[in-house]
Amino acid sequence: MRLVFTTNDCTFSKHFGYAYIDVDESNSSQPIRGNTYCEGEKSILLKGPIGFADYKWYNADMTEELGTGQTLELSPPPPDQTEYALKITPYPDLGCEDVLYTVVNKINNGYKLQVVDTVRGCPETGVDLAGPDITAGSTPGMTYSYFSDVAGTYISDPKKVMLPGTYFIQGLSPDGCTNTLPIQVKLTAPVIKVNQPQPIRYPNTFDITTAFERVDGLTYSYYMDAYTTIPLENYDAINKTGRYFIKVENKSGCVTVTDVEVTLLPPLPYVVTAPNLFTPNNDGVNDNFNLHIEGFVQFNNLSIYNRYGQLVYNTKSQADLWNGNLKNRPLPAGTYYWMFNGLDTYHHTKITKSGYVEIIR
Repeated sequence: MRLVFTTNDCTFSKHFGYAYIDVDESNSSQPIRGNTYCEGEKSILLKGPIGFADYKWYNADMTEELGTGQTLELSPPPPDQTEYALKITPYPDLGCEDVLYTVVNKINNGYKLQVVDTVRGCPETGVDLAGPDITAGSTPGMTYSYFSDVAGTYISDPKKVMLPGTYFIQGLSPDGCTNTLPIQVKLTAPVIKVNQPQPIRYPNTFDITTAFERVDGLTYSYYMDAYTTIPLENYDAINKTGRYFIKVENKSGCVTVTDVEVTLLPPLPYVVTAPNLFTPNNDGVNDNFNLHIEGFVQFNNLSIYNRYGQLVYNTKSQADLWNGNLKNRPLPAGTYYWMFNGLDTYHHTKITKSGYVEIIR
């Protein structure tokens, strides 16, 4: 190896024409690498310098040839402070043979890389492989590298891994110990299968929790809007037609929102009818007159008139039955006319019905 130093200024009578070189081989790169291994490693790989025609590895006193080639794998690793020799032969006319020596050093620092088996996240946010919880329990002060495959393809952003699969984390301790462990990334959103309910008829109500099958480990909440900002208070007794929403969340914080269509049919039409005759003779059969009412009807008033338009009976309660009397005196047989006033409590409309009834004695 030739080093040439040139100066262009030799006019001064001092030391400006000198060049100083300070070579300290102990601080330069070691010619043989891989001579340090950590406790727990199963093998080491010694690597000689590149660019030579032939390599031969020996024990310390060169009485035993151990291998040829630029590298020498030792499995299991030799004891601490074991010495090896490497005879290197250059290509023709490119130098002289030389023998290099190296001493194997074992690091007993309790190196430990610990990586969780599986990390779970959400498809829309991914996972953070660089989080401290991922390598909790590992040797402090390590430097970590992240790979997407065994070939060592670096992950561009380990803090936001957006695809599921197997990844690899390598830990390098300050002493140079290294290990690589796999980690499974699972990105799963909670699944909810809704069975859309059949229409229901008022006054029945619908319990939204019956529209799906609950899964352990998931939490459910119910809302009036798709943005899940307005809670549904009566989710177990819905009494209005509409679109309602179920929010399901897993332990990783992943959320799925789905909707339920509830159709509430109006009640069947109300019915107000009355018999057209009755026999108030106290025989226990058909002795009283009253209306037959079905549906959501509020009873307000029932009036009965004789053929001359005179009021002979009036009540504000359906429980009061007309026995064909007026002021406790039997009215004569004949035709009477009734008029009912009420309220449709579902549609909030007035009801007026009328008819006739005949007293037979």
